[in-house]
Order: sequence, then C-alpha cells, then structure tokens
Amino acid sequence: MSAEHRSSPRLVAGLVRTALGLYWAGLFVATHLPNPPVVVPRDVSDTWLHFLAYLGLATLLVPAISLPGSISRWTGLVAWGVAAVYATIDELLQMIPVLHRTAEWKDWFADLGGAGCGVLIGALIARTWLSSRGREAEGPSVDALHRRSPDTLEDG
Repeated sequence: MSAEHRSSPRLVAGLVRTALGLYWAGLFVATHLPNPPVVVPRDVSDTWLHFLAYLGLATLLVPAISLPGSISRWTGLVAWGVAAVYATIDELLQMIPVLHRTAEWKDWFADLGGAGCGVLIGALIARTWLSSRGREAEGPSVDALHRRSPDTLEDG
C-alpha cells in the first residue's frame, strides 16, 4: 500500500476522538431528557440501554486515550475510571426533578458493566490497530523474505 493511502495515526486518533465527543454529547442529551414512551415503554426497564450506552462510551474511550501511542493496562483502567465517574455523575443528575428521570442502582451497575465490556472491546480494537501499524512500519517480516524465491529478491 502506498504511503499516501495509509491512514496516519494522528488522523485516526482525531477521528476516534471526534466520534467519542459526538457519542458522549449524544449520550448526555439522551440521558437527561425524559424517556419517550416510543423508545422506552414506561413498564420496561432501560437497564440494557444503560449497559449498551456505556459499552459504546468505553469502546471509544480506550482508543481515544491510546492512539496514536501505545496501550497498556493503565489505559483500560483510566477509561473504565472515566466512564465510572461519568456514570455516577449521570445518575446523580437524573435526580433533578425537572428532568423526570430517576437514578437507580441497577442502572449504575449496568453502566459499570457496560463500561467494563467496552474497555475490553476498545482494547482489542486499539491493540489490533496499533500492531498493524507496527507491522507496516517494520516492513516485510524475515519469514516473508525467506519464503520468496531467490530470483525475486533484488541484489543490493
């Protein structure tokens, strides 16, 4: 692949961070407006929505924190911690009477569980992307060079 067609780490990091910002803004709006009955019927728990929302948040947080650098256990812990603090603030803000929302422990635990799963998914995505970037930078592996026939190798 030619150099101009490869995605630059800074570009990818910027796109991931933009996606995170838009997702987070949408999450804030969605969790601070009254639940429309069309989306969440009043007699149905929205716990799975909490789980999925924070799964998405943490999935984006991990690569946003780690790209274009490297990923470590601390990256996952920081991402989970940020999501956990936000989940706490989010649930507390839902106690404001004019929002017509309720703070619930099970929703908070669902937020934390979703964030934990999202950290795992985000780490997998970030590691896969970072390792592929490393292989591109290194060029062909020694094994790949050995598999080529001698007449295809250039002298030099």
